[in-house]
Amino acid sequence: MEKHVATLSQEQRLLGHEVSVIFNQGQETSADDIQVMSSINLRGRQPQFLRDFAFYLAVFIRLLKTKSRYDLVHIHGDWSAFLFSFFVAKILFRPTMVASIHGGIKKGRLWRFIYSFVLKKFDAVYATGSDEAKLLSEYTGKMVRWRSSGISDCFFSSLFIDLPEPVVDVISVSNFYPVKNQRMAVEVASLLPQYQFLLVGDGPERKLLQDECLERGIDNITFTGALPQEDVAQRLSRAKVFLLTSFSEGTPTAMIEAMASGLTIISSKSNNYESVFTNGYNGYVIDSFRPQDFADRIASIIPDVDLRKEIRRVNMVVAKQYSWPSVAREITDWHLGSRCNE
Repeated sequence: MEKHVATLSQEQRLLGHEVSVIFNQGQETSADDIQVMSSINLRGRQPQFLRDFAFYLAVFIRLLKTKSRYDLVHIHGDWSAFLFSFFVAKILFRPTMVASIHGGIKKGRLWRFIYSFVLKKFDAVYATGSDEAKLLSEYTGKMVRWRSSGISDCFFSSLFIDLPEPVVDVISVSNFYPVKNQRMAVEVASLLPQYQFLLVGDGPERKLLQDECLERGIDNITFTGALPQEDVAQRLSRAKVFLLTSFSEGTPTAMIEAMASGLTIISSKSNNYESVFTNGYNGYVIDSFRPQDFADRIASIIPDVDLRKEIRRVNMVVAKQYSWPSVAREITDWHLGSRCNE
């Protein structure tokens, strides 16, 4: 179960709603949750549409047995998750259907047809990326909203700590997958040996990059691996600049967590982040994927203590709107609005 799904469900319960999560792997969030096909980890199984077909067939059978009834179904996933949603709608006698799309969407005429087809029956749609919301609106003719995930309270707690002087110059928090382009962070670090880099996260590319740093003698990078959320918050509070190097993103939660911790954001153009920060004011978007362009921006920001203090003040204020209670309330209001429009 994805963590943001579990957290959103818990927040919606606090708002007074009855919420059940139907999932394959992970921990229950309440006694009302339903786990299906628990003996088979469906995550990563290919082809994707057969994996999702198996999941929804199991959900259909379970709901048929329990005769559970729900007013609204929120499906979070990729295109094939929405394709088989008719199983759920059928057994629940056409509840309000909401789709949320995490991460990027595929482009082209074929995918325009597919997204338009699979989202046709949904009453409300939103995406976690601004570019994705705009493109899906063009594909489907529907009003598709943008909404990022929320962030935990622990990232705001640093507001009340008497922080020591930052000990890390540049921090990046990300999975080590090719799309995250952490290789770029290594290249940038190699151009700035006077600064200390901290790369937080894990994935198949981490050891490869660590070995490469050893071979090349790049000694200003520390790899932490994956860390508990509270430890990530502590590391962010001890850094000056947050580096995002991804080729493609929705709206990275780690980036908003860094803003809540008061860091200056330096990001690749992996999505349209105008809804999150203003380029050149409280963050910076690098148009190219040239390491030197990232290095030049970092080298101009870190020595400017007054500028970083001003950005820190602004980002801490901006990030408050991304607290989980605020995000959950907005999403829930959309859900309720969708029901009212039936």
